[in-house]
Amino acid sequence: VNAETKQQVTYAELINSVNHLAAALQIDAGVRKGDFVAVALPNSAEFVITILAISECGGVVSLVNPAYTASKQALWMPYFSNLPLSCFVY
Repeated sequence: VNAETKQQVTYAELINSVNHLAAALQIDAGVRKGDFVAVALPNSAEFVITILAISECGGVVSLVNPAYTASKQALWMPYFSNLPLSCFVY
């Protein structure tokens, strides 16, 4: 249950969402075992689903603060250029 929105997600809905996103990450973004995937999402059900889906693909999660301003993003982007980054989820 999300404390702010009161959104509830059942275990079955969670698994279904994780499986759908994992398939999309593999098919559309080409995420494979060992690939880095940057994630910039606030704490939410979508955050949990995304982390689990990346893990299901065998990907490596790299968390990015979603509150970063454009100038802060410019500072950390060079670090990602050295990684085999498959995609960025935001």
